[in-house]
Amino acid sequence: GVSASFKITDELYHFMPDEKDSAIQVLATATSPVTGKTFPSVWIVKHAKARIVCIALGHDGRAHEHPAYQQLLQNAALWVAGK
Repeated sequence: GVSASFKITDELYHFMPDEKDSAIQVLATATSPVTGKTFPSVWIVKHAKARIVCIALGHDGRAHEHPAYQQLLQNAALWVAGK
């Protein structure tokens, strides 16, 4: 339910995953319009006993009004609940 690509007004979180760590699966990325560098923006942590989702969006209040951000939150809550 989330578009493959969308633009959002938000602070870009520069998360740099450990290249040796395979415990995460990146689901979405964000690209800086200033540097052109791409960073993970939505990912899950592979854990044997828990469902963990990380969303690095939402630092700017305008992001909370974006339909794609709202859908990401809904999807994450459903996934964490096992639905």
